[in-house]
Amino acid sequence: MNKATLEDYASAIKHHYNLVKMQDSSGLLLNPTPANLKKACCNYLEIRNSKNDRGVFKDFFNLSQEDNLRKQIEKADSDRLRPVQYFLIGKTDNPQQTVLELIAVLIDFTPRPFISFFRGENFDEAVSDHSIEVEEEKTKNIAEEGLKNISNDYFDRKRVIIIFGFIGLVFLGYIIKKELFPSKECMQWNNDHYEEVVCEGNKLGFANINPIIDRDENLLDFKKIEVCDSTTFFRNNQPVVWYVKQNSKCEFFNAPGLHPNTNKPLKPISQYIIDKYVKNCHSELNQDTIK
Repeated sequence: MNKATLEDYASAIKHHYNLVKMQDSSGLLLNPTPANLKKACCNYLEIRNSKNDRGVFKDFFNLSQEDNLRKQIEKADSDRLRPVQYFLIGKTDNPQQTVLELIAVLIDFTPRPFISFFRGENFDEAVSDHSIEVEEEKTKNIAEEGLKNISNDYFDRKRVIIIFGFIGLVFLGYIIKKELFPSKECMQWNNDHYEEVVCEGNKLGFANINPIIDRDENLLDFKKIEVCDSTTFFRNNQPVVWYVKQNSKCEFFNAPGLHPNTNKPLKPISQYIIDKYVKNCHSELNQDTIK
């Protein structure tokens, strides 16, 4: 049985990050600037407080004292987190192990640290894109080798013609599907929601205000919403509405993330924003009735 590598560990962590980044209500992991990542470290320091996790914070920030880790991290240079940012945004693929261990703690990836991943503890639950690619390559090589070893004594000429004819039809069908029905692997903001679009042949919106982006399953349910004072803003004391303030007005959304046009991080709703910017439903109803 092949043992997991550090490259497998990096792929699994990146995969898990893409799954959980939209669930981070603070928006810090969704927009992983060095400053936001340092804030995330401070926020999760008390939550991820096992001996191993605290050791990861100490090793990454090169801290010598166990006491007041948060205060020591707050004083650290934000640029120390630049390699973390580069990995999360895809600028690098194989960072140092200390970088991977810190990300694993921030996104609560398991099994961690790498030694646990290497030993195969709950390895089936840690999806590795690299491992999948390796297995697909092995399957492809086996298939190609099999075709080379086909014996003329086993397949007669008629069977060979049928096989290659079938392969030709499949290939032709694939070409026709690709040309006439291209897959929609991109998305574009349309008024109050994202719509799936074809990547090729599309142009960016005017002045890049409405750009075409890569398809993201997490954004299919992301919507701009209208609210009033009867809207449910909290569940179990947690916000379920997010907002951004622009031109002295607020726009409201049903999930955390970035504003589709301005790329500004959305903020969780607060009672102050509700009191100041949310309209009264009954007032709106009365105005409609008068009209």
